[in-house]
Amino acid sequence: MNKQTIYNTRWMIKQREKGLCQFCIQPKLPDNSLCEKHYFLSVATQIGDRKLANDIKDIFYAQEGKCYLSGEKLILGKNTSIDHVIPISVSPELRNHLGNLRWTTEKINRFKNEFTYGELIDICKN
Repeated sequence: MNKQTIYNTRWMIKQREKGLCQFCIQPKLPDNSLCEKHYFLSVATQIGDRKLANDIKDIFYAQEGKCYLSGEKLILGKNTSIDHVIPISVSPELRNHLGNLRWTTEKINRFKNEFTYGELIDICKN
């Protein structure tokens, strides 16, 4: 490792020990190493576009911090997952379309997997 990498790693460890985000000086989320801002940036990066960070944050608060399927309270960085209402496998062009993104619990999103909302409802009814 080079000196800069070692320095950065040590800095991140010290930040976590202080209860701060590993990238800035803001308080970190419970059970996470990131603050709210960097958490949303991380999620946006995972879905393919960092520019969507503020938009997915807006979706989270528009849903009042609740899972759109179960109504369960979402805790950022702990039980949250972003869901593609119409799965990417069905419509890859909707990957970054804001109208196709909703917040769910990780557990429900794993269960929903490749189903559309309608298919999931049908499964639950039977």
